[in-house]
Amino acid sequence: MTLQEFGYASRELWRASGRIDDTALVGPFRMLTEEGLDCLAEVCDRLEPAAGDSGFIATRRLRSADLMSPFINNMIRDRSFLLACSRLVGVPLIPHPLRIPTAQINYFESQSRPEIVRWHRDGMDYVFTVQLSGFDEYEGGRFLYFQGRTGEFEDVQEGDARIMEAPCGERGASLFLHGSRIFHAVTPVTKGRRVTLVISLFCPYFAGRDSNTFWHLAGDDGVLATLPCWVRLKWPVRDVAMDFSMRAASPVITWEDLR
Repeated sequence: MTLQEFGYASRELWRASGRIDDTALVGPFRMLTEEGLDCLAEVCDRLEPAAGDSGFIATRRLRSADLMSPFINNMIRDRSFLLACSRLVGVPLIPHPLRIPTAQINYFESQSRPEIVRWHRDGMDYVFTVQLSGFDEYEGGRFLYFQGRTGEFEDVQEGDARIMEAPCGERGASLFLHGSRIFHAVTPVTKGRRVTLVISLFCPYFAGRDSNTFWHLAGDDGVLATLPCWVRLKWPVRDVAMDFSMRAASPVITWEDLR
């Protein structure tokens, strides 16, 4: 689906090198083999004791998962992985240079206090979610999105026809969402356990338009953790592809790679 299908005008879309950044949603699709999926699920299970409760958007989660797991770190910085993601979206993508939110694991389990992801839009523009649990393992936990402009969401009532469910319930199903331009949420898990890995990628060529705001990040991770990352993100650069790729410890992906 395109951003224009969500109500965004052509003049609002970002452009570079003759390309238009118009991809709103892709999926479900498979990013990993069964063996890769099993390895990723095992890694995320082992990291769960380090997860903490949050009163922000997602109830229980682990931030900076790539800094804690060589497997996740190598996966999201693998050139073939990044090329596949870039070609799906249509713009060159690398791991987000704001390292704290680059890879986040969300854990949901039915209990007395429902665990949810509240309605929100992301500071990240290019967000990939990988399902590590399938509908046969839990009930509830539906991924919802609002098919409209973010400015229209305030007036939305329950039952609005523009609230849609993304059909990504199979284990291993992945979904791309232009997170900053689409409101989305996850309903409470009422039975079983649901685990997802959320990967935030970044287009160096649109660095000046990155949707993150300082206080959005600081409200989530704190001022002290946000400040050095924010300075690195906003520091002027000459060769954006090379500079931001170095900051993200990532291979360089260019527009030519997408041709």
